[in-house]
Amino acid sequence: MIEQKYIDMILDQVDIVNVIGDYIGESNLIRKGRRYWACCPFHSENTPSFCIDENKGTWHCFGKCQEGGNVIGFVMKHEGLPFPLAVKRLLKDY
Repeated sequence: MIEQKYIDMILDQVDIVNVIGDYIGESNLIRKGRRYWACCPFHSENTPSFCIDENKGTWHCFGKCQEGGNVIGFVMKHEGLPFPLAVKRLLKDY
């Protein structure tokens, strides 16, 4: 079991924009106001519906997926990892 202090450390210190940018390419992120937008990495689309709120540390797809979450949830979904392995990946890489 992963201690809560490590989960809190990830959520407090890991920059969600950098992590998602590493997965989808930072050049694909478009800043509009305080949010970043991109085409969703989980389904095909022509218009950006994937939103990252850096201040809240969350992401959300307003398109086909209708899913969202924090940086741990993104790594879980993108890599197909269970929660403990996603936490370990973020601790190791970021």
